[in-house]
This record gives sequence, C-alpha cells and structure tokens, in this order.
Amino acid sequence: MNTLSKTLLASAVILGLTACGGSDSAPATTKVDIGVSDAAIDEVSQVVVHYTKIALLPQTEGQDPIVLDFEEEVQVVNLLDFQGSKKFLLLDDQEVLVGDYKACLFVQDGNTANPSLSSHVLLADTTTLQALNVQGNGACPQGVGKEEGTGVLFFNNAFTIDAENNNYVIEFDLRGLKEDPKKADDYIIKRTWVDIINTNTTGNLAGSISENAFLACEATSPNTEDNGFAHSVYLYPGATTEGEIGDVDGELTGTVAPISTSLLTEDTTGGETVYTYEFGFLEPGDYRVAYTCMANDDASDTEEPDVLSADTFTFYSKPDVTAVVKGETAVVTDIDVVAP
Repeated sequence: MNTLSKTLLASAVILGLTACGGSDSAPATTKVDIGVSDAAIDEVSQVVVHYTKIALLPQTEGQDPIVLDFEEEVQVVNLLDFQGSKKFLLLDDQEVLVGDYKACLFVQDGNTANPSLSSHVLLADTTTLQALNVQGNGACPQGVGKEEGTGVLFFNNAFTIDAENNNYVIEFDLRGLKEDPKKADDYIIKRTWVDIINTNTTGNLAGSISENAFLACEATSPNTEDNGFAHSVYLYPGATTEGEIGDVDGELTGTVAPISTSLLTEDTTGGETVYTYEFGFLEPGDYRVAYTCMANDDASDTEEPDVLSADTFTFYSKPDVTAVVKGETAVVTDIDVVAP
C-alpha cells in the first residue's frame, strides 16, 4: 500500500487560554492563543495547511460570533514540523469574553492545477504535490458562513473559556484525512472529525526503540510485494489486552483500534542510535503501546478494496501498561529485541 489514506494519523489545533481580569460591572474577558500541532503521517513528507481565520461561536444567546483573522497573512504550516506536544501559534493574546463556545477553522482550498500555492500534501519519495481540501461545502454556523476559496472545519463540541487558565487541543480524528473520491490525486479533511481536550488536565507519553529492535523487526516481518517498511508505534487504552490490540480499522488483527499513532524519529545524541516517539495531550490514565515496522500495510479507510491480509501486518512488540498523569511525560521502557 502506498497511498496516504492507508496510514493516516491525527492532527490537532490548539487553543491556549490565559486569564484576564474583568470588573464587577463588565463581562469578564480572557486572552486566547491559537496554535496547531500534529501527529506524524506515514509515507508523507509534508502536510502543508494554509489557515486563514478562526471563528469562535458563543453559546450564550445574544452574543455575536468572534471572527479572528490571523496576524500577518495566511498562516502556512507544515504540520509534520509540529508533532507530539509541539505546537505552532497562529494567534497570540486575543482577548475574548469568557463563556461557552463552538468553533470553525477556515482552511484555504488546495489548488489542483498548482498545489504549491495552497494547502497540499507531499508523499514521501516523490516530488509530486497533491491538493488538500476540506470535504464538502459546509458553512460556519451562526451567520458566519464561508468565503470563496476556503473550506470550513467545524468543531461541534462546545468548550468553556473561563477566567482560569485553560488550554484546549482540538484534534482531528485518526482517519480525518483521505483521498478525495471525486478528484483524482487530491486529498480531503473531513470537516467534522474533530474532538476537543483541555490540556491543563493532560500528560504525555514518550519512549524509544533500540536500533537492534528496529533492524530485527524488519528481519522478521514479511515484506509483501517489496512494499518496504514503515516503523510506527500505536497507542491504546491500558485495558486493551495483547489479543485485542488491532489495526486502524479492525480489518487485519485485533478488535481495538488505536487512539493515535506515531512514527519514529532517529536520535543519535547519546552516542548510540535509538528511535523515539511521543504522544501528546493524553487524559490521565493507563495506556499501552504496540510497535510495528509494517504500518504501511495497515489501512485507514474501510471503503478501500485492497486491504491487505492479516499475514502482512503484524506487531513486533507490545510493552506493558504505562500510567500517564497530569502535567508529566510518562516514559515507556526502551523497546529492545524481543519476540514479536
């Protein structure tokens, strides 16, 4: 499998909120920072998104939507530069009323004729850019509407901006990015496949794969039709048993789909080569990970006809459960050479 939709991972939009005072006679306000972050996407070297503005939709009757154009001009962000707990700020210290909100994020449509001018993806091992669009022609609610040449990502779940410190991460669904069935070679983001998490209550999980394990995985895993290898770590709830650990769509192995997935980053700073990964913005609780070098044989779209058989997708290692606590990064013991 060599298409982007086979191995898609989560991306995120982050709202960082810091308290701002208000008098007894005036509505309280707070300052809002808006940024973007992403998890890695296998077989893709770039996912470049052109953001134009965000609209905050008050859920209090009588309040008008707050439409915030990003500072400078359109914000062009390669999401793969901001993975795990990293983020890129789009808007800094914008003052808004406290209260409950929904939100819309405006994304410049991809230009099929010249993708470099707008939102696009670049598959690994290729120089071909492919346009990226928001699925459908939906408009932002509450009279905000849409503008020509943009798509609207609508965050349907309400969230609260209050007078205390708040940091929200709005994440795309694991399979929110896929091939456009109506436009050859274009890709789409589903406009409603998003969730929101208060990062003040979250922690991170990180770990590494030894070079021995990295090489041993390739040596013991099938390379069907010379499809190559793609190393990735999958994240699951801690209650997931080894037998339940599954692929993205449950078509190949196991019964539990991953919460998220992360590719590996080579690290030689300690004098030895290891491959690191990180999952950011996790709710406190127990998690477990599974490591594979066959992520390119996973599928991220149940509608695809060419899902590979379970014989070609295997996990090499499934470490024990790890606890994540608020405000800290839990470290998984290095994965070394172990039996698949």
